[in-house]
Amino acid sequence: IDNIKVGKPGETGTENHRVQVDFSLYPNPARDRIYFRCEENILSVDIYSLDGRLMYSDKQLNQPQGAISVANLPQGLYLVQVRTAEGTGIQKFVKR
Repeated sequence: IDNIKVGKPGETGTENHRVQVDFSLYPNPARDRIYFRCEENILSVDIYSLDGRLMYSDKQLNQPQGAISVANLPQGLYLVQVRTAEGTGIQKFVKR
């Protein structure tokens, strides 16, 4: 045995186990604005294009609901990622 690691009692070896966060996102498809709501405070929200480009980011939200203008985004399919203290949630939305 060459590689033994000893941890503290009760450690499982998983790093930062986070849960999938459910949130609502509407309207979908959207033209000008999207609205989101969660049962807990949303710490940040990011919008990604399907090729992984970050199109929008708000790291100072800290409330359970909000709205984002998507008027300047090109038409297409996007991923919205919200982060809370409990975990992360991701949903798709269509920009028309």
